[in-house]
Amino acid sequence: AGLVKMGLKLATPRRRFYFGYSGGRLVHYGWVSLGFCRFYDVERAAAVIGPIWTDPNQRGKGIAITRGVVHFE
Repeated sequence: AGLVKMGLKLATPRRRFYFGYSGGRLVHYGWVSLGFCRFYDVERAAAVIGPIWTDPNQRGKGIAITRGVVHFE
């Protein structure tokens, strides 16, 4: 069921999946919704991040700050 849900999300133009790895291991992944949020209204150009996951051993190391910015077109 999880893979089917992921496939449906990827099929929509307003959702993006991203991930990061280090040493050949997946250490972080998440979703970005463009102009859409289930919980509140957002501007059409807004990017809403979540849900996200980070490997517990990598948390607190500044991955989100030090790895750069993701650009969506």
